[in-house]
Amino acid sequence: MLFGSRGLTVVPDKVLMELLRQVHRGTLVCPVTRPGLGEIGLLHWGDDLEILRGLDKAGTVATLVAVLAERRVRNPGVTRPTGSR
Repeated sequence: MLFGSRGLTVVPDKVLMELLRQVHRGTLVCPVTRPGLGEIGLLHWGDDLEILRGLDKAGTVATLVAVLAERRVRNPGVTRPTGSR
């Protein structure tokens, strides 16, 4: 984890799903940047998404899918908070 970042652990599933959707649509270009996050309305998550910086599209998708899958295995049926900031 990067200094000052809480990492993906604090990012709600809803936000991770939106990132994944935007990457697939091509509206969020990889590697993820703060300006890119700003263009899709997620700049306020910039510090926590810093871990994705430097990853290509395949790496970003793999990371997001893995985090979401791990959460579902650990907490089946649990809905995570929407985490609006």
